[in-house]
Amino acid sequence: MSTRLHPSRHRRDHGMSPPTRLPAKVPTEAQTGLSTGLSTGLSTGLASGLASGLASGLARLLTVVLIVGAQVAAALMVAAPANAAAYRYWGYYEWSGESWAFAQAGPGDTVPADGAVEGWRFAVADETSSRLPRADGDFALLCGTVEAEEGRKRVGVVLDFGTPEDATDDQAPPAARGACAVVDEEATGLDVLSAVADVRGDGAGLVCGIDGYPAQGCGEEVDGAAPVDDGTPVELALPQDDGAASDDPGNDTAPTEDGDDGATPNNPPIVALLAGIAAVVAVGVAAVVAGRRRSRLLDDE
Repeated sequence: MSTRLHPSRHRRDHGMSPPTRLPAKVPTEAQTGLSTGLSTGLSTGLASGLASGLASGLARLLTVVLIVGAQVAAALMVAAPANAAAYRYWGYYEWSGESWAFAQAGPGDTVPADGAVEGWRFAVADETSSRLPRADGDFALLCGTVEAEEGRKRVGVVLDFGTPEDATDDQAPPAARGACAVVDEEATGLDVLSAVADVRGDGAGLVCGIDGYPAQGCGEEVDGAAPVDDGTPVELALPQDDGAASDDPGNDTAPTEDGDDGATPNNPPIVALLAGIAAVVAVGVAAVVAGRRRSRLLDDE
């Protein structure tokens, strides 16, 4: 009968040592550094590449948008003047000392100072053009001979009625003229204009006509492009007297509804004076003739 030996004893009896369990492999510092470097580099490079690519793509997209936007804006700017609507109206301007500037407020809201000059120009214009008065706002020329008054101010006024190209079909523009308004210190630009001219408005503060020009219409749109001034200045017609026009209701020089001095066209003042003298002479002659006739009757008796 044989005896079965335990496997471990069998190994010892035959000079065999039991198997040795190998320890777990520990990574070295170099291996750890390499792994970390690879991982970090891969993730950093991937993120950097994505960020760089995304930024580059956005930059290119933004560049394209800007270029297209600039081209569209340029096209709109070029096309705007051709499509701009033009209107026929009285423009309101202020003299800055060297040039005319479009008034920043309407005449009813503007209070000019003593020594100021205001201008009015009738023209066909659009939002891209300024049809300025064609005469300088020379205060000395307009108001130099007008004496200042206590509590009142002097304001020069330039009225430019425009060119035949600006006129309506049935009216020719009057000659440009200048005037000097003597008004209250608180008077507005509309008060100043009303002191030197007959004004027709629309009831909402818009000046439609000055001295009857134009007779009809108020800021209407016109067909075609606005005319262009050739830069030729105009000479202002000035009053023959002291040059002043007052807003005083008792002032006899203020314009009437028809724009005259109160005498009818068929009865100018000199004719009325001569007619009055003739009437007095006629009455005197009649009285003399009647006296002589009465004397003869008494003699016959």
